[in-house]
Amino acid sequence: MKANMEIRATNLRHFSWRSILIVIAAASVLLPAGGRASDHDARVSHKDWTIVVDPGACTLNVEHARLGCLLTNVQLNVPTARELLPAKGWTVTNDRQGLLRIKTGQPQSTWLLEMAPLALKISCTAPDAALTAQVPAGAQRTVARLLDREGFPVEWTGTDEVAGGYHGAMTRNPSFLPRQNPECMYFALGRVSGGVFHSLFDRATDTAVEFPDQTRLTNSERLAEGLDLTLAFSGSAQVRWSGAVGRATTAM
Repeated sequence: MKANMEIRATNLRHFSWRSILIVIAAASVLLPAGGRASDHDARVSHKDWTIVVDPGACTLNVEHARLGCLLTNVQLNVPTARELLPAKGWTVTNDRQGLLRIKTGQPQSTWLLEMAPLALKISCTAPDAALTAQVPAGAQRTVARLLDREGFPVEWTGTDEVAGGYHGAMTRNPSFLPRQNPECMYFALGRVSGGVFHSLFDRATDTAVEFPDQTRLTNSERLAEGLDLTLAFSGSAQVRWSGAVGRATTAM
């Protein structure tokens, strides 16, 4: 595979991968394993993920049990000698439980969507491919700049006033400085977009959706209270959703 992207779940409090027990038998696949869809919608559910494919329109939607609808009108774009084109002529097969294969005819490519307990992995055989979609983002879902878990570790501590004067505990919060522009602090008011903002925070579920740096999120003209997403595959890309325990640790 030339490129891939992955959605994973993390525990923001402990900055480590979270383990979730899911019974495999609970997964439902409405397109039988080994099945094939032509012009009819293919709906596949597995490990809290649901993917609804419309082969006739050459689009798909991605849903999650916790977040609801995450991506709509997803198009798979493949480069040609002249330009990047939405791939047409989809053939959809469900090779095995939790794995959806989409073959496109014009231009030719193969895309794999694999639903794992903590990840949705999308791979493509075409180099320099791109995924475009609309992202529902109402009042409870906003663009954010998230904590960089691979940045320089630091500890934010309070003054000794509480500990020394009131015999309380010293406030200590472990954190990380971002690898890029650690000296900058960003503030946002209203619906904003920009090169440094490529993640979302869902207030209702206390969940963050982290897209890779090459993702562009812009205010959508087609989807009310939504965003247009463009994810260019360059090598490998990773998209993570993070469930916070207690309080959120996002940074704007």
